[in-house]
Amino acid sequence: MTPGLHWFFVTFLTEPSPNSASANGIAQSLPSPPVSFVVGASQRVLLSNIPLGPPGTTARWIYGTTVGGSAYYLMMQLNDNTSTSALVNTTDVAAVKSNVYVPPGLVYVPATFDVTV
Repeated sequence: MTPGLHWFFVTFLTEPSPNSASANGIAQSLPSPPVSFVVGASQRVLLSNIPLGPPGTTARWIYGTTVGGSAYYLMMQLNDNTSTSALVNTTDVAAVKSNVYVPPGLVYVPATFDVTV
């Protein structure tokens, strides 16, 4: 990741109920509260204390911003509901090319998981 200020949040993926609105056969939760951090020279980030989803969670998506950005891009997917740490080593260019984002306008609140840079 490019050195500088970034933000991350997590969403939970579940099998949709018959009456729920979903895309591509999955239901995605609202995002967790975002956490900010400054990436240093190592250009990678170890996320720890990643929140677990509710019962029925099949995966978690971790979104992040480019340096100083406000749009969120899919950085990685955790294909379980048990892992509580992950190493993010994605370049900003790769994140933008993923072309998956959540529109800006989220309220920044205290973190619910930890970041080590």
